[in-house]
Amino acid sequence: MAIQIGHVIFFFLLLSWVDGHGRLLRPPARSSLWRFGYKSPINYDDNQLYCGGRDHQISLGGRCGICGDPYDEPVPRTNEIGGPVYRGYITERYLEQQVIEVDVHITANHKGFIQFKICSVPGFDTEATQECLDRHVLTVADSEVTEIPIHPRDRRVKVWLQLPAGLTCQHCVFQWRYHAGNSWGQCVNGSYAVGCGPQEEFYGCSDVAVGDDVGPSDYRPTVPEVPNEVDEARKARPSPAAAPVPIPARPAARPARPTRPVQPKVRPARPEVRPARPEVRPARPEVRPARPEVRPARPEVRPARPEVRPIRPRIRPARPTSPATSAPTTEVEPAARVCVSVGAMSRVPGMDAWCQLNCNHSPRYCPPEICRC
Repeated sequence: MAIQIGHVIFFFLLLSWVDGHGRLLRPPARSSLWRFGYKSPINYDDNQLYCGGRDHQISLGGRCGICGDPYDEPVPRTNEIGGPVYRGYITERYLEQQVIEVDVHITANHKGFIQFKICSVPGFDTEATQECLDRHVLTVADSEVTEIPIHPRDRRVKVWLQLPAGLTCQHCVFQWRYHAGNSWGQCVNGSYAVGCGPQEEFYGCSDVAVGDDVGPSDYRPTVPEVPNEVDEARKARPSPAAAPVPIPARPAARPARPTRPVQPKVRPARPEVRPARPEVRPARPEVRPARPEVRPARPEVRPARPEVRPIRPRIRPARPTSPATSAPTTEVEPAARVCVSVGAMSRVPGMDAWCQLNCNHSPRYCPPEICRC
């Protein structure tokens, strides 16, 4: 029983070690802008902005950077305004109270739920706070649902969210949160199950605008645009147009080449008549020497084996019949018979050997109720 309990505990601990992953595609998160052609740093790990890991997040009291960076990372963090990833792009422009489409890519599904929040910030140099984001939790259109469950087979999750009334901004921070549900922990009622207690979390930040008067002029990059690694590699290689190859000028007139007399090529004629091959071939001899059909007969009479074999008498010394008899006597015994035990004695071990010995011994002792020969 203890071994089975140990196996169950190990199984749930193994579940807690497997991590889920995901990224926000629409509006695209700051770490994923390079996937859509924006000139931003390339981050192939944009699907694992998980606060430094579940255990690291728990050690900090469950706190995390608003964009998925570890909470104890120096400010400004990597994916926040002022960090190396931020470029100030406004990726989506919405109307007030618009129903917007959001697209999430779950690269490693471990159930749980996703949630979306929005916060208006002044200008393009001020980052949102988690307290401001928590005051504007978006709901699914025509419902009060704020936590969208992730089913085990979900890979691309598209939802339609309702923007709140009265919210307009030239720059709003849009936050995505993925709360996984694959770790073993304690539930609210005191029991333990998968999905209860602290879980691994993923975040992503996008920059959007909301209102009737927002347009392309609202874009305010705060840092100079830096080309991504692909553009830098292309610039490092010389372009064919940058170093033109000089083409030598052609002469105005070329001297005419002397013409050579054309000599006819005379080939010797092949003989049309070929020597005839002899059509008569020497005939092969059809008569072969006959093999002798008569073979010497084998003798059919074999010497008969003698059917009568001489019987050799078995002479054994006779056992004394009484203590007084001391001189051994010999007698000729007939051939031994096969004797076995019968009745209840057949179930006694060793009785077959007893019958074989006593029924063929002289003097013979072979009771019919015990032995049969």
